[in-house]
Amino acid sequence: MCTVFRPGREELLAKGHVISDEDIGVLASEGMESIWVTELEDGEIGEDEAVCAVASEMGCGSFRKSVCGGRPANLLATENCCVLVDDELLKQINCTASVVIATSLISAMPLPGQRIATVKSAPFAVFQGPVGRRHRDLKERGPILQARPVGRRV
Repeated sequence: MCTVFRPGREELLAKGHVISDEDIGVLASEGMESIWVTELEDGEIGEDEAVCAVASEMGCGSFRKSVCGGRPANLLATENCCVLVDDELLKQINCTASVVIATSLISAMPLPGQRIATVKSAPFAVFQGPVGRRHRDLKERGPILQARPVGRRV
């Protein structure tokens, strides 16, 4: 589904949102009689699933994943850390998949809550094969991003 806006450009439903019975009532109360929707074809997965699969395998260390339907997955630092990035693997993944990854600079020192990476799907739906291969590459070759804690006494 495309993003659905209220008059005045306020977002009502995000792109990729799966329509529920409750949504139909909301759309009707907004005076909307029709919207554009898309059905996934065999072999396709939705962008949220693709983004989550890559985000789950792309890093390790002191971060948490934040995902909102129809939005990128953000990786947020959970404590003071130093970010290390495998830039060769990052380039390889970004050149061959429908999912793209942006990271903070190598050796960045984020504070808790700061974003250290974003994973985004360009299309609404992607073929499962390439995403599965990227997911497998990340599992086999190790993380693109490491968030190593700093300032802890051991």
